[in-house]
Amino acid sequence: MTGNNTIYRTAIRMDDAGASEAEQALKTLLDKMPKLLIIDMEETRYISSAGLRFLLSAQKSMKQRSGRMVLRHVAQSVEEIFDVTGFSGVLNIE
Repeated sequence: MTGNNTIYRTAIRMDDAGASEAEQALKTLLDKMPKLLIIDMEETRYISSAGLRFLLSAQKSMKQRSGRMVLRHVAQSVEEIFDVTGFSGVLNIE
């Protein structure tokens, strides 16, 4: 955590196991009340529906706290999934 920013690095695979791990970490991170949650997806090469649900849940949690969430370093393979599912228009990808 840096200032009011919190960075979370996702797993290589954001499937059921990766999303479950991320959800547990998110609970701890949100207790710190960050204004900006940065999801660093540099290592993530695959995302399932569980991973997509995690991202929507994280974004919703940040909005409820008057904060925001951004995704950084999104791999082409993951970005293609975002495009096909329509998540590109919902998530803030930098």
